[in-house]
Amino acid sequence: MKKYRLTPTRSQLLRILRSSRVPVSADELRRQLSVNKTTVYRQLESLVAQGKITQIDLADRTSRYESAETAHHHHLVCLSCRRICDISFPENIATTVKSIADSRKFNIKFHRLEFFGLCADCRS
Repeated sequence: MKKYRLTPTRSQLLRILRSSRVPVSADELRRQLSVNKTTVYRQLESLVAQGKITQIDLADRTSRYESAETAHHHHLVCLSCRRICDISFPENIATTVKSIADSRKFNIKFHRLEFFGLCADCRS
């Protein structure tokens, strides 16, 4: 297994993502850190490879990132303002996923579920 150093930039990225309540794009991270685009993408790639962060690809084709320490959840995505809200389901979603896997004899490794629509602000 490859060893990774915890550089100052990686440390800052982790701090930002751990404190964020929503997934953050590379451009948003670059602006917060004031480093070049290549550095941000290289560090994000490294943190994903280490399993410290998760990359989320939504319908707008902009990758976003969040801490892998965050409990499993899903997202509401506003098609107008692009606001993203985390949502969680009661434990019965795990039962549903298991039922789907069992009925299809399919070994599910992970799943993602996003809902797209208009938030309360954009509906007004």
